[in-house]
Amino acid sequence: MSRTVPDVRRVGGRRQPSQSELAALGEAAVEAIHELNNPLTVIAGLARLLVERRGKPPTRAELRYIASHASRACQIIDQTFGHRHARPGGDINRALMRAARAAGFTREHLDVNLSSGLPPAAAFPDELESVFVNVLLNARRAMKASPRQRVSLQTSLRQDKISVTIADVGPGIPRGQLRRIFEPFCRATRDVESHGLGLFIARRILQRRGGTIQAASRGRGAVFSIEVPVARRAGTRATGQGR
Repeated sequence: MSRTVPDVRRVGGRRQPSQSELAALGEAAVEAIHELNNPLTVIAGLARLLVERRGKPPTRAELRYIASHASRACQIIDQTFGHRHARPGGDINRALMRAARAAGFTREHLDVNLSSGLPPAAAFPDELESVFVNVLLNARRAMKASPRQRVSLQTSLRQDKISVTIADVGPGIPRGQLRRIFEPFCRATRDVESHGLGLFIARRILQRRGGTIQAASRGRGAVFSIEVPVARRAGTRATGQGR
């Protein structure tokens, strides 16, 4: 595959970034800002709840929840600037359930069918959680006006890939939007809270790890099918890991 040579200029002896490098930096910044919004919203919401709950100190579980989302924000910054010191190997099932909770779903909203004993995925846990949170937030917004809010979560192993299916009971995705659903600023719903970047970012993360995501509409609800490669053992050659 041919690659465009970056246009490098020097002004006053300093290297000036090319247009392509600036564009890549802009995309990374937009992605980081959008991803930071999720854990910061959770932290702010729980903090407000604790302030209003006068006379009752926070529980250890609540403090752990705040700490975990603060750590998630730090991980997003590290991910953006490439500060990684370990091999990817995330637990799909754990990331999926953490994402469901972060997106505001409780057990009564979920139909869960997760395969046990799945191998580690070729992605970092926080990357997997980002993908699932973005898809689940999309489902939550789609079902906002629906009297019944249910989400189905399913995982399975297919050869060297882990398959994840997330399905909701919302109005589905209009046919004209299905082809553009993963494009930036394409809103799957009319919700003003949506910036139209979540699904775009989810696909970008998966592409970096050799994974895929597809969307389908079944008339009454949307279905997102995600595949993530199994993590390679040390010493084996991995494919599809580049940006």
